[in-house]
Amino acid sequence: MNNDSNLDRIEQYIFENMDSESHQAFQNAMEEDLDLKKEVLFHQELLQGIKAAGDIHLVANIELAEIELTQKDFFSPYQDIKDSELEKGIHSLGDKELKNQIQETENKIGEEGFFDQVLPSASNPAKTHTAKTSSLFNRRILAVAASILFLITAGIFFLRNSSKMIFQRKNTKSL
Repeated sequence: MNNDSNLDRIEQYIFENMDSESHQAFQNAMEEDLDLKKEVLFHQELLQGIKAAGDIHLVANIELAEIELTQKDFFSPYQDIKDSELEKGIHSLGDKELKNQIQETENKIGEEGFFDQVLPSASNPAKTHTAKTSSLFNRRILAVAASILFLITAGIFFLRNSSKMIFQRKNTKSL
């Protein structure tokens, strides 16, 4: 076999671009030809090394950008914010957003006639509004509310952890 076709087949094998029959045939060829097997292992390790070097290079570039931004006082407006103040701001923003979403949902289901059924109350002979039962719609509302709550919680968690990481990096670099 010629070396170029070996390289093409090795790449196809490593990147799993072979059909199952060709894949099995290549594995059988590797069992019979130790040089081919060594060449495949070499290329796999080479690709892993390239990926690792790329990861190291990316991390180094990110650290350099962070150092450069720190020297230009990019992070200084954020250094004075305490975690409790940040959490309080996030909570109030989340509460506003949740109240707006609830109001929009109430308006939408009101327009669709969800609250149109009127039943008399035993204690109050005047008419009182009650909701029609619609289990599918109720589940949808609960799913939307749960999704919003999850997003708010995830946002709080993410911002709290990212702000701590920024402050920790700043403190460790200054030491």
